[in-house]
Parts: sequence; C-alpha cells; structure tokens
Amino acid sequence: MLNVLDRADRPLTMLREIRELLEPETGVFLLAVVLPFSAFVEVGTQRLAPAEKLSMQGGLCVENVAFEVAANLLWRNVLRPAGFKLRRFSRVPYLCRGDLHQPYYVLSDAIFVLQVDDKGAAEGV
Repeated sequence: MLNVLDRADRPLTMLREIRELLEPETGVFLLAVVLPFSAFVEVGTQRLAPAEKLSMQGGLCVENVAFEVAANLLWRNVLRPAGFKLRRFSRVPYLCRGDLHQPYYVLSDAIFVLQVDDKGAAEGV
C-alpha cells in the first residue's frame, strides 16, 4: 500500500483488513507513507479530517518533527498495535506535485516491510 494511509478515511480499518488477508507465515505487507504524518481526505476541492484518526501526536507534520521521530511513533502507536511485526525499514525520497510556489516537492517516504505478528491478535484496531 503505497502512500495511501495518510489519505484514507478509515486507515485503521484498512490495516485490520490487510492483516486479516495476509497468510500468517508467508504474507508480506509493503507500506509506504510520507513522514512526518499529515492525514486528510480529499473530497472534491476540500480537505477533510479522516473518520478514523491514527495515534500520531508528536509525529505530525504541523509539529515540525524529525522523520525518525514520526517513523518511531507510527511503528509504536499504530503498526505494532495493529498486529504487525517489522521485517525491514527504509527511508526513500518521494516527489510530489507542487503548487504555485514550486513545481514539485521532495518529501521523505518511510517504507515498512511487515508481516503478521502471531504473538497476539491486533489490539485497538
């Protein structure tokens, strides 16, 4: 799931459903998300808050935090409680469309390679 989590209306539901679809022993989930985190849902020309909010306080873009802080919070507060275990992690550049001030922006994408954590059911998701 590439760069969708921060634009989904129900990201917790998405994570739960993905976890349920994965084969416990062999299934792999590749997640890419721009960090620091900034969640909104685009409806026409409006930017609305998602129906489900991820626990990312302290890792938000508006808080001007470091990428590493946001990545750690996403792992500890969202992905691990959702029932995933981390296999690999990386930081890569992400180019997104610009605006009137510049043609494009270079952001940081966190890439998580995840599997089902069979030590327990998903908590809080």
